[in-house]
Amino acid sequence: MTKKECILNAAIKLFAENGVYATSTLSLAHAAGVAEGTIFRHFSSKEEIFFEILSSLYRKMTQEFEDEFSRAAIKPGLPVIKHATSAFLEFALENRDYFTILFNEAPSRYLRMENAAVSVLRTIYNYIVAFFVKNIEYDKQHGNIRQTVKSESAAMIMACAVIGLARLRHFGVVRKDEFVVVEQLLESFDRILSVSVQDVSGEVGAGG
Repeated sequence: MTKKECILNAAIKLFAENGVYATSTLSLAHAAGVAEGTIFRHFSSKEEIFFEILSSLYRKMTQEFEDEFSRAAIKPGLPVIKHATSAFLEFALENRDYFTILFNEAPSRYLRMENAAVSVLRTIYNYIVAFFVKNIEYDKQHGNIRQTVKSESAAMIMACAVIGLARLRHFGVVRKDEFVVVEQLLESFDRILSVSVQDVSGEVGAGG
């Protein structure tokens, strides 16, 4: 393992436990087993380390998803969306330190749109939305999803629901063993994509 990798691994643990600002570079150096000056030979600041951690989370997530769907023989469209949703929720639980850093540290940067960490967060979100859009479009082309569904709008709603549930499970608001919640979320995707919505006037709306 390189010294840079040692620093990153130590930072993931300490940032998750104490936060970015409360973690001194000296304590980080001790945990990584390097001299404090070595940190600054690889990173200009703790903010850059934070950015690299989020970048590695994105790479790890996309690689695991690609590996998962290259192995799993799942029909494209809604079945893939449901499988990906369950896989993402499990991924969030299995990578708790990463998501602790993401959920605890990112909010302070949301209004700084030029911030590098916010750019990575946007990339993660866009990846999930694009994945959903691709599979919604597939099912629309094959007649499994009604044509009135607006693919990007539906994908955005679904992505927000998945990320929101991951956050609630992370903080223990929803226990990870409450599988019924996940099942209900997946059932709601069926309703969003496959069932027309009847408005108060009794007419069938576009539902998109």
